[in-house]
Amino acid sequence: MAERSYYEILGVRRGADADEIREAWRRVARSAHPDRNPDDPLAAEAFKQAAEAWATLRDPAARRRYDLGGVGPPGARHADRQPTVGTVLRRVASAASRSLRARRGDDLVVEVTITVEEALDGIARVLSLPRARNPGADVPEIVMRQLRFDLPPGVRDGQQLRWRREGAPGVWGGAPGDLLIDVRHEEHPFLRFLASGHLEARLPLRLGEWVSGGTFRVPVGGRVVRVLVPAEHPRGEPVVVAGQGIPDGDGGRGPLEVRLEVEVPSGPFTPEALDALRRFEAELARADRSTVWHESMARLSALDES
Repeated sequence: MAERSYYEILGVRRGADADEIREAWRRVARSAHPDRNPDDPLAAEAFKQAAEAWATLRDPAARRRYDLGGVGPPGARHADRQPTVGTVLRRVASAASRSLRARRGDDLVVEVTITVEEALDGIARVLSLPRARNPGADVPEIVMRQLRFDLPPGVRDGQQLRWRREGAPGVWGGAPGDLLIDVRHEEHPFLRFLASGHLEARLPLRLGEWVSGGTFRVPVGGRVVRVLVPAEHPRGEPVVVAGQGIPDGDGGRGPLEVRLEVEVPSGPFTPEALDALRRFEAELARADRSTVWHESMARLSALDES
């Protein structure tokens, strides 16, 4: 097996001058020194070879004898199967590079507040985010850029959306982090996303409208839903309309729960209006006589009269 020369061990040409040899030795000493590689026998062996080569080639007289065919110290004769200084240097550099390049950019978390209508219909937003002007550089130059992102229809309050590799730039060639969008809904006067996945809409009705029932228009996002309210629909129970609620991502929609809010008339009233209300109340009392409350009130009235 062929033996390597001192020049090969240091990684320089045979005609290298004293400065080149000195620089090669310093390079090996910095990279393969046992203090920097305490548990690496290959680095220790490479450092030993380089030290032997340096001890001979630094001395002009010893170098001349070596160049004329003199034999160096025993450690200088190494077969090709042994690690070379170049091999160790490349391995050390590779390990250092991997360590530095492992620094992925941080994730950026941004809170975005939208209206319920925007959540129902989806919306595009633009953010100003840091970006590397020279991606892949060891220490990238950071600039700000505009990023447009689309919030899908049906995005919920408290939902977090992730955009891969749109976060803070990495260093030493590391990948960018991710962009995380935390969605918040503004409070709406009559629309609300429910935990059940349904959409709730409040529908104010006058007393007469509730008694007679009918079809009413309910604005839901950018559209209007016609809701059939049965006459005297039980108070406290929603009118459920299938397929008119929150988009489900597959082209459909979930249920819409319409909660009726019967408005009590407020005065001042004209004498005619008061008379009509009294007659209306008397009619309601006769219609509701079977209820527990009215039965109890009737018994109390009978006791008072006796």
